[in-house]
Amino acid sequence: YPLLIPLKKGNESWKHFYVKMVYYISKLKEKFGIPYIPTKGYDPEEFYKMYVNDVNIFNGAMGWAPLGGHINIVKLMIEKGATDFNLGMFKAAIGGHMDIVKLMIEKGAHNFNLAMEGAASEGHMDIVKLMIEKGATYFNLPMKWAALGGHMDIVNYLKQFV
Repeated sequence: YPLLIPLKKGNESWKHFYVKMVYYISKLKEKFGIPYIPTKGYDPEEFYKMYVNDVNIFNGAMGWAPLGGHINIVKLMIEKGATDFNLGMFKAAIGGHMDIVKLMIEKGAHNFNLAMEGAASEGHMDIVKLMIEKGATYFNLPMKWAALGGHMDIVNYLKQFV
């Protein structure tokens, strides 16, 4: 299902979606021995070799692994070449995973306003405070998301900055 979200929003072409699907199916074969019958004349092993180090695939995983708190997967994606640390920080902030938020900052994430929105929407005060400490300066949307989520402690905390 996560693979379909960008496609549904119109942010991804069918070709790119197909490439990702074939890649992940190839990984199933490689990792778990699950057989895959490719399209006629298509070799998944060749596909895998072509795209095994595609940074876009690893950056895509950075949008999901941090949200679930899977720091080992995040580290693997970074090792493989993922570079979208702002997305990783935002998703980790939504999930309340301070360890991943700090890792993303260490790697160069700097969109503290966006991460603060994510943290505020889910009631993660510790991450909200860290984002302010790191330089977040825009408080209206975080207050809105905190209020919508019923996190009045965060709303009241953020009031002092507006």
